[in-house]
Amino acid sequence: MISILICLSALGAINGTIFTGARIYYAMGTEHRLYAWLGRWNPKTGTPVWSLVIQLVITLIPVIGFGLSESASRR
Repeated sequence: MISILICLSALGAINGTIFTGARIYYAMGTEHRLYAWLGRWNPKTGTPVWSLVIQLVITLIPVIGFGLSESASRR
């Protein structure tokens, strides 16, 4: 039961991190000319798509990195 609660808590934290992180990149894109491409709102999906993509990449790097280091240490 505790394992299930920990998994649910971790998923909730990941969900919050993805959306708040993307919002930070979106705000940065609306305020700075260099990052304007991050601040573009997609009217079709109603989201800042490029901000979400950047957040996805930043999130996946440690996940994949820790996964690969864990599998390498088991060999």
